[in-house]
Amino acid sequence: MSSAKELFKLLRLPFASGEYLFQQLPQEHPDMVRNEFLLPYLEEAKQYHMMPARQSDFVSYSTSQRKSSLYEDVLIAVAGYKSVDNSTRQVSAYSLNRKTWSSMSMIPFDVGRGFATCTYGQSSIFISGGNRHSPYFLKFDGNTNKWCNLDDIPSRQVQHNMIAVDKSVFLLGGLTYARIDGMWQFQDKSQKNVHCYDIQEDKWREAGDLVHPVYGASCAVFRGKILIIGGKINCLSPERILAIQCYNPRSCYTTVITTNHNLQSPLQTNGFDNNILLVSIDKKIMHVDPERTTLREIGHVRDFESHSFGVARQQNKLFILGGRARNEEDRIRDCMVSYDMDSNVCDRFSMPFKRWDFGFVKIIVKKSFLQNEI
Repeated sequence: MSSAKELFKLLRLPFASGEYLFQQLPQEHPDMVRNEFLLPYLEEAKQYHMMPARQSDFVSYSTSQRKSSLYEDVLIAVAGYKSVDNSTRQVSAYSLNRKTWSSMSMIPFDVGRGFATCTYGQSSIFISGGNRHSPYFLKFDGNTNKWCNLDDIPSRQVQHNMIAVDKSVFLLGGLTYARIDGMWQFQDKSQKNVHCYDIQEDKWREAGDLVHPVYGASCAVFRGKILIIGGKINCLSPERILAIQCYNPRSCYTTVITTNHNLQSPLQTNGFDNNILLVSIDKKIMHVDPERTTLREIGHVRDFESHSFGVARQQNKLFILGGRARNEEDRIRDCMVSYDMDSNVCDRFSMPFKRWDFGFVKIIVKKSFLQNEI
């Protein structure tokens, strides 16, 4: 039985069809479905199919691509700035198997700073807003290496949050732009509006309000609800919101579930449900427990203080990319840190480019699109 247990670890059950997992397998192999060693892997596979909006956030070995697959697990760095004031439309993919960077199709527009990014399914990326004053809403498909325009977001926004739940994408808070005396300017105070995008209908609608208006926050999903973590209210004040707000997509109602002094600095979020991690600008890594409303430090990446960096995860490794260094004459980082959460060991890798204030996510793409190495 020990050999069978080891075999189950190598299965890629999440990539089996839903029909096979929910109908064919129980009918044809009822004893296997009840096997105590297989059951955790089978439950994970079912959850993977039932949560399409979270598929790119699954981090187990079972959800990684085989070397023989036509697809590859990649980290995607989208747009952003390559110097203090020089933006880019470049999209770069890091192969987690080959450890190389490749160029992908460039984003159609220069979105500037403060745009929001989220994933859906295995290979889709959504982008909204940015300080180029556009209400564009874009989608990238890793199956085709192409971008397309979707229904514009309701207002011109920056430093908002965007995240997918079920078959919808939610846009929360942020700063809005308005034309004042013939010039586009952002408003000093943040917004508390929530808008919902129906993926199937390609339409936006109003979906309630937050308790605290906020911009520059982090967000994650916990059991179908959206956590809005920290952030600021007024861009003219350094004061931050030391609270975690909880938005329910079904009722469109928001509550405050906790306050915590660890939310004083800007944070990046990764994961969902019981695997939500926060990374601060001084690279403290904290685990969020929404049920106990606690934040617990689990690691620290030293000598890498910066802001506007990117965070992504694959299995037990957390990847921290780029950023704008603090107190170093605004130096832009050109390296990536791989932090092993089991051993607390950090590895640093040089990158072929510099980047800050950009989108950074994990998806899968076809290997054939990774030919143009940087």
